[in-house]
Amino acid sequence: MPRKGNFNIHLLVAFLGAIGITLFAVIFLCAPERDGDDGILPPGRQVVAKDRQVVAEGRMAGSDAFVIDDPLGAAPVESRPLEPRTVEAKDRDDRASGRIRARIVDTHTGRPVAAFKVWIDRESGELADGGWTSRPGELVRNQFGILERDGVDKGTWALLIRCPGYEDLLVPGLVVPQKEELLTIGLSRGTHIRGTVIDSHGDPVRNARVIVKSLTGDRADPGSDLIFKKTTNRDGFYLVAGLTPGAYDIFLESTDEPADCRRGLFVAAGSGLTIDLIQPVHNRIEFQICSVSGAPLNKASVRLYGEGRRFNAATDAEGRAVLERIPEGTYTLSVIKGGFYPLKEEFLLQTPEGTHGVDKKLEPTPRKDG
Repeated sequence: MPRKGNFNIHLLVAFLGAIGITLFAVIFLCAPERDGDDGILPPGRQVVAKDRQVVAEGRMAGSDAFVIDDPLGAAPVESRPLEPRTVEAKDRDDRASGRIRARIVDTHTGRPVAAFKVWIDRESGELADGGWTSRPGELVRNQFGILERDGVDKGTWALLIRCPGYEDLLVPGLVVPQKEELLTIGLSRGTHIRGTVIDSHGDPVRNARVIVKSLTGDRADPGSDLIFKKTTNRDGFYLVAGLTPGAYDIFLESTDEPADCRRGLFVAAGSGLTIDLIQPVHNRIEFQICSVSGAPLNKASVRLYGEGRRFNAATDAEGRAVLERIPEGTYTLSVIKGGFYPLKEEFLLQTPEGTHGVDKKLEPTPRKDG
């Protein structure tokens, strides 16, 4: 039978062991989880749910750079860049509520009008009554014909659009915010005639004079007919707009008979005709008149006549003279200059249409002494 003193010792040892086990368990279970030797949380591992959602949204948007700071002090979490269009899409409803966006096109061709002036006003009546004439208007230049204005108050607005060659267009009752993302507004040329002038080789003719003659005047008074004159641009294009409905003659201005004349063309109200004209290529002769010594002769008379035609020109200070629109044929060439023997000879022109150079030398007459 153990003695009383030994029992007390065993009880004390058991009690101390229980305390030790309890302390060890508390320390072991409460210690933070470590990953690696330094005990730092891995970057981006613990991000609040709200930040995870933002990162996920940024990646789905697929775009520019925004950075979220880890609230636990870890390295920042980066996403792919956030493109400007993503921000615009996010705020699209707010921006569209105060925006006018439209595409201005030619109603006849569907092509965008790249330059025009626009007036924007609350009162459509004021624009319709000519109130815009006292304002400068805003010039819009856009190759796609896009008119876009932000910061417009909600409500009903009116637009007036003006472009050379087109009828002024009033757009009343334009509601902001727009229901459509992009409106399409067509400009009409009204009653018009347009087209291209080409030569007999198919090349555009620049600076050709196109005559459009109205036949709506008094038949007994030809002078009452309206005449419109237009000059083609570098592409050979011409446009006569703002015509009244009716019948017209159209032709190319010429020193001879009108070239490629179209008669009795009828143009209906609000519509147009496309008339392409052909300007024949004629011979052009460039003369160089000099003395036998090579000195250019100024104010020498150059004449080409025959077959019922006569062409005249005078040389300039460099001895040059030009005769244009010369049909093929046989002519007589005459060159006269005071102090020189006159030149007279047969001139045969049987070459392809184009420009031809002709050099002639005159022999001086003997000087009279005394």
